[in-house]
Amino acid sequence: MRSPVTIGIVGLENRGGRYAEVFAGLRDCELRWVCDVDRAPEAAERYPRAAAAASLDELLADESLDAIVVAGSLPARVGHVRSALAADKHVLVDGPLSMASDDTFDLAERARERSRCLLVGNGLLFHPALRKLKETVETGRLGEMLYLYGNSQGLGEIEKNADALWSLGAREIGAILYLLDDTPVTVSAWGESYLRPGFSDVVFCLLRFETGVRAHLHLSWLDPQTVRRLTLVGSRQMAVYDGIPPGRKLTLFEHSVRTPRISGALETSRIQAGDVVSPALPDDDPDVLLCQTFLAAVRRGRPLASEARLAVNVAATLEALQGSIEAGGSPQPVAPPTARLQNVIPIGRR
Repeated sequence: MRSPVTIGIVGLENRGGRYAEVFAGLRDCELRWVCDVDRAPEAAERYPRAAAAASLDELLADESLDAIVVAGSLPARVGHVRSALAADKHVLVDGPLSMASDDTFDLAERARERSRCLLVGNGLLFHPALRKLKETVETGRLGEMLYLYGNSQGLGEIEKNADALWSLGAREIGAILYLLDDTPVTVSAWGESYLRPGFSDVVFCLLRFETGVRAHLHLSWLDPQTVRRLTLVGSRQMAVYDGIPPGRKLTLFEHSVRTPRISGALETSRIQAGDVVSPALPDDDPDVLLCQTFLAAVRRGRPLASEARLAVNVAATLEALQGSIEAGGSPQPVAPPTARLQNVIPIGRR
C-alpha cells in the first residue's frame, strides 16, 4: 500500500462533511475527491485541495484512489458500496449500510472475497467512555447484567428518507450489541408519525436476549431535551454513559443488589448503596479514532470481519424492529445471516 492513503468522500450531507474534515487533517492521508451532486460548487470551495465531482463514476475511474467514504442518503448507500467494491476500493460507509441485513451480509462477503476493507461507521463505538464501559462489562465489575436502556432524543435536524429508528437507533443498538457481545432473539417496537407521514419520529423499542437481559430504547426527533445516554444496571454496579454534557462522560455507581440465599426465606432483596466514581478518560476524538482504524485496515489490505458481523447483527435487529412497528408492536424474531463470516479481527484494534 502506497502512502499516503488516498480518500474520496461521496455525499456531504449528514456526516459526510465531518468525515471529509477528519481525513483532510490526518497524516499519511490525502483527501483527493469530494462528490456531491447537490453541493459540487460548495465542495470545491470548501476543500480546495480535493477535486470536486458530481458523479461517483469519476472516483471509480481513478485507479490511484485507495478508498471511498459513502455518507449519502440511506437508500443510495447499497448501490454506492457495491460499485466501490466492484472497482476494488476499500469502503467506509456511514451506518447503517442498508435497511436489509441480507444486503449488509452480501457486501461484507464481497469485501472479504476481494480482500477489501468494508467498515460500517459508528463513532459511538470508538468513544473512550464506551470503550471503558466495555472493559468494565467484560471484567465482570457490573456483576450479573440485569437490564439496560438507552435514550437518543432531541429537536435536531431530521435526516431525509429515514426515520428515528434507522437514523438514531442504528448507533444505539450498535452500542448495546457491542457491550453485551450478543444479539437479541426477539424485539418489539412502537412508532408514531407526528412530523412526516410514513416516517416514525418517535420510537420505543424492547430487545429481549436469550440470557434474560432486556434492553429498552427511546428514540425521538420530537423532544424538548437533547439526550444521548445509555444506562446499564448490574447486580454489583451500575453505569451511565452520557454523551451530551462536557466533562464527565462515564459514571460508575457502586450500588449492589443483595439477594437472600436462605432457602424458603421471606426476606426481600436489598439495595446497598456505594461510592460514585467517574474514571479518568483520554480526550480522544471518536471520529478520528474511527478514521484511523479504517486507514490502518486499508494499509493492511484485510477485511474487518468482526465489524462486519456486528454491522449485520445491527441491520438484522433494525429490520426486525421495523417489522414489529409495521405489525403494531408484535414481537419479531431476529435472525442475522452471519454464520459464514470469517477472519475475525477485534473491532478498533490495530
